[in-house]
Amino acid sequence: MKNISVENIIKLLSMPKIGRKTALKLIAEINFNISNDNDLIDFINDKRSSFSLPQYSKSDFENAFREAEEILIHSEKNNIKIISFQDKSYPKLLSAISDFPIVLNYIGSLENLSSMPCVAVIGTREPTEFGYKIGVRLGEYFASNGFNIVSGLALGCDTAGHTGALKVNGISTAVLAHGLDSIYPKENRKLAAELLEKGGVLISEYFVKQKPLANFFVERDRIQAGLSLGVIVVETDIKGGTMHTVKFCLENKRVLAALNHPTEYLKEIKTQGNQLLIREGKAKSFFNKDEIENLLSELKSRFTNTVSNELTQSEPLNELKSDSPPTEQKSKNEQPIQTKLWE
Repeated sequence: MKNISVENIIKLLSMPKIGRKTALKLIAEINFNISNDNDLIDFINDKRSSFSLPQYSKSDFENAFREAEEILIHSEKNNIKIISFQDKSYPKLLSAISDFPIVLNYIGSLENLSSMPCVAVIGTREPTEFGYKIGVRLGEYFASNGFNIVSGLALGCDTAGHTGALKVNGISTAVLAHGLDSIYPKENRKLAAELLEKGGVLISEYFVKQKPLANFFVERDRIQAGLSLGVIVVETDIKGGTMHTVKFCLENKRVLAALNHPTEYLKEIKTQGNQLLIREGKAKSFFNKDEIENLLSELKSRFTNTVSNELTQSEPLNELKSDSPPTEQKSKNEQPIQTKLWE
């Protein structure tokens, strides 16, 4: 496979009937340097029949290439940078999943997605008051211990995780299901701005002017799981959107943990998913100080082994060693969690 420029990948994705999966297969077939538009046109026409693509007209190419140019212009105007999966700065953990994004659009510091251990804090948009407090506390605790808090900037548990990280001046990453020239939901525009001010990043596989669609949120969930060593479920019902992230987490052998609620919350609809995941043995149960510290230790261990093994797609996360590292002395900015998480 030859390297292909981001500009040419955007042109490829702008062609009719070429989505990210087809584009990736096409890119794998490139065996010469594509240096101009004519080279790209010749390549697409040459591979058209074997990929069951339509007979493209001159106007098809002109329209697609013009659209790609507009994407690049509007992205630059909005301070949005674009990299491809072939770029050295592409997050290593994300490149290890089965369906990684071909391109990433981002605003902010992308480096922290590879240089720091990442953990996803996720859950329902309508948590209990207890659940929201837990989400904030988890964001605080893991960010204070050097973790990048990954979530989707949605209302509810996502907001709680981001907010907790920012309360302790930590790093947080928001994975969005639309173009980065806008923020959805609008209620979290201020939160997104603060996230960037404190060194975080907004990230999306969707180009400028792309509005959020229902299926984009599902696709976004695989990126949240893919960027993270583990996924922490704060609260979810059995059929909640959180379960998509859970699915991607398990498929890619990342650590899954779920809050084990105290008795008075076990009848709440938004805790039923947690209980199911714990009951079926799919998620690690956590509630008290020791359980949280064990989870932190396991995720730190995975990060250490990921770095030392220079994780690649041929060496998936589940094949890395999981031995716990020697106990480390806590730095001054690390905050011990209370015996009861919500205190």
